[in-house]
Amino acid sequence: MESFTAVSERQFALAVEACAQAGRPLLLHAEDPGVIAEAQARLARERPAETGGGEAQLSKLRAAPRFHYMG
Repeated sequence: MESFTAVSERQFALAVEACAQAGRPLLLHAEDPGVIAEAQARLARERPAETGGGEAQLSKLRAAPRFHYMG
């Protein structure tokens, strides 16, 4: 997804440290962009009427809230 960029190992380590100092959990969602792209392309080929070529589902996902405060 364009809006979720990959982080380096250093960036991840800094995030872990910041969360540890704040006493807060670090929630991580990880996915392999290559696997996701392949699955989206396959879905669009196999079920174009259901998926709108994949764009309808992507639009729904892009509109969904992305961050949740677990405070």
